[in-house]
Amino acid sequence: MTRFALLLPAVLVACGELHLDAFAREPPSAPPAGGVSGNGGRPNGAGGTSTSPTAGAAGLPPRDPLLIDDFEDQDKVCSASDGFWYQSTDGTGVPAFGVEATNDRPGSGFALHASGVGFTAWGSLVGVNLAGTKSYFDATGYQALRFWARASAASTRTLTVSLLETNLHYQTDIELGQEWREYVFPFGSAKVPEGAPPFDPAVLSALQFFVLTGEAFDFWLDDLTFTTSTTAN
Repeated sequence: MTRFALLLPAVLVACGELHLDAFAREPPSAPPAGGVSGNGGRPNGAGGTSTSPTAGAAGLPPRDPLLIDDFEDQDKVCSASDGFWYQSTDGTGVPAFGVEATNDRPGSGFALHASGVGFTAWGSLVGVNLAGTKSYFDATGYQALRFWARASAASTRTLTVSLLETNLHYQTDIELGQEWREYVFPFGSAKVPEGAPPFDPAVLSALQFFVLTGEAFDFWLDDLTFTTSTTAN
């Protein structure tokens, strides 16, 4: 069963400014880990394979930044692994998502667009199965998630960003604006589920973006990377 805990404020950096996020809300009923994201888990010794972007000869540093996806290939396959982007809901409402052309952000031709309305339970999410066909995704050496996002004028603005280790959500909240903006989510600022160990980037399973509300949402994501820097460009 997916666990959600009482969440404490986390620090999120956006466009070089420091933001203290509001308390994240606990959904009425816990949402699923999401689509195909629940394969593998925290290793307890031998066994399991990983998708490791950090492995290299003679202990070379990780590739920085590591592209998760920029959607320029116009498909839903993760650029960092063989996993896929997906949408999951509480079974109510009308969701939609896909890779669409965008002409309002210089240097980008395509982005992920997600929308929905009429949800009455925990809401909806868009995620990517980072582990793919492996047991887990190894992001050792990286310190933060970096991405660009915006919302439409009629959309709810609060988005919960979650890094998954099997069924454990390490997360933070962000407030979207109508203009494209860069967000940086330092791993060290993630809200840790009650009774869970600290976040371990070596055993990631998925990345998810939750809308935990019954309000209509309409948002865009682009240029997602793991980075060794915890500050915005």
